[in-house]
Amino acid sequence: MERQHVLGLPWLICCLLTIRGLQQVDCTSSCYECTDDQAYTDFPYDPDCGSFGYHGDSILDSGIEDMCSIVILNSGGIIRRANRGFSDGQCRYQPSYTQCFCAGAFCNTNSFCGQCEYPRPTPSTTYASSTLTTMKLSTPGSSLSCYSCIDCPTVDVSTPVVEDASFVTCVSTVLLSSGTEVVRGGSDEDHTDGECLQHSESLMCWCSSDLCNDGTFP
Repeated sequence: MERQHVLGLPWLICCLLTIRGLQQVDCTSSCYECTDDQAYTDFPYDPDCGSFGYHGDSILDSGIEDMCSIVILNSGGIIRRANRGFSDGQCRYQPSYTQCFCAGAFCNTNSFCGQCEYPRPTPSTTYASSTLTTMKLSTPGSSLSCYSCIDCPTVDVSTPVVEDASFVTCVSTVLLSSGTEVVRGGSDEDHTDGECLQHSESLMCWCSSDLCNDGTFP
């Protein structure tokens, strides 16, 4: 199989600036990017992506993302990808998946998110059967993470996420003229968790925990 090596425009600009001496930074975050679940078409399909020590041919070099991650789906599938806005060793818990983050080139391998106590055996770890049904909830830290997208009636593991210390709430806005168009993001406005306000052309709902703006609207 020919190695897939994707170079983004920001990466090229960054490297040109470095060559000209205008900045001295590491422009590249190199991560494995693949999935063994064909339902997730945003990522290159590789049936070996779920291997513990994956060293496959699907690679992303990015000048935007600064973290690599492993996503373990409740269905048993794996997604390896690049991310931004998270920290080394951080764990992210969602109803349909667990995600762990790492810093360093191609660090998103040789792990099944063991540091997150994810209930999946690794070559060196065995979990008690009672752990298999345990899910952790996100614990808000110094900053709030929110889904950030336009025209996204539903969210999944590929939906963009933003994290900012200025966020007080996450918000979902339904444009009533379309009936189904939803805009999601973070807000510096303080609202009661679960509060919704309807205007002439929109319905806005706020919540106050990580990635809470994942609701669907009829």
